[in-house]
Amino acid sequence: MLFDTQFILLLLLGICFLAAGVAGITGKWKRWYWTSRRMAFAYLPFGLLFLLAAVGQTITDSTITQVIQVIEFLVLAVAVWWIVRPPQFIIPAWIKMIESHPRSTYDAMAAAVKGKEEWHSKVESPQALEKWIQSIEKRSQSKKTK
Repeated sequence: MLFDTQFILLLLLGICFLAAGVAGITGKWKRWYWTSRRMAFAYLPFGLLFLLAAVGQTITDSTITQVIQVIEFLVLAVAVWWIVRPPQFIIPAWIKMIESHPRSTYDAMAAAVKGKEEWHSKVESPQALEKWIQSIEKRSQSKKTK
């Protein structure tokens, strides 16, 4: 048989990770930010890594296999880099907007999300996000003055 179960599993994992990475970075899937923060930045390289592993499994030429292994190592290094310190070009604008405010604002927003407060509509546009950030900061200020 040309394609075995492991190949299909690696291929599906690669596609799922790539889709999740694209959805997260484009802003279609924003929940990941509140649950895994920086981990989702690595979804794209991990997806590519799974695809490379699937392809590498079908190749019998040892030279090409070694080249694929080097590429896999480099992609893994990129994934770790994007988790530890994601480059600015990979960070979506809405996340940059949130992270440009004090850490206490982020913590209050994350607590609101984890506390089941409705937040989806508050991140649909830059204006809605800014309004939510301002309301969070006002709440924090009023707590400090009490």
